[in-house]
Amino acid sequence: MKIAILYICTGKYNQFFNDFYSSCESKFLKGRADKEYFVFTDDLSISNQKNVHLIERQCMGFPLDSLLRFEIFMTIKDKLLKFDYIFFFNSNALFVDSVGIELLPSNSEKLVGAEWPGKRKPFKHPMFYPYERNKNSAAYIAPYEKQPYLYYMGGLNGGEAKAYLNMISTLAQNIRRDYDAGIIARVHDESHINRDIQLMA
Repeated sequence: MKIAILYICTGKYNQFFNDFYSSCESKFLKGRADKEYFVFTDDLSISNQKNVHLIERQCMGFPLDSLLRFEIFMTIKDKLLKFDYIFFFNSNALFVDSVGIELLPSNSEKLVGAEWPGKRKPFKHPMFYPYERNKNSAAYIAPYEKQPYLYYMGGLNGGEAKAYLNMISTLAQNIRRDYDAGIIARVHDESHINRDIQLMA
């Protein structure tokens, strides 16, 4: 099983990569998968590991480093198609316990994501979920449209390679359309993820 791991770290976020890498190597599908890391960074000295591919990317600042991540990932689409699975992890992610095949898509599902914990403020009640309500945005979700109420975080997503690339291609196009029209969704790329999930439901 071959897994591509996507990771963006520029500026001050470069400091997180080595701890993430160590934890992922020791705790994520250890002995069950060949993992390769595609790291978009402005510091090409952060790693010399053989399974880490450093791709130079200048820091654009917040929110563009996050907002345009799917567009950035699509620049290496041909390389990513060679893998069985692709996963994106936020730059402040860290594995603190062993994670196995339970993170992979199961049954007919081809994609996976992480739902925000229900008890986490400010999401204790669905009325506080930060869906995009601007009707001019490609991330727009109408009130009461999304039931049952689920809200997915943007910092962890993945799935079968072709399905994941199809998803992020759509997200990249929608985000670019909004951005060119002067629109940035309420929670940036995360808003578009939640819109896309609603359309697939």
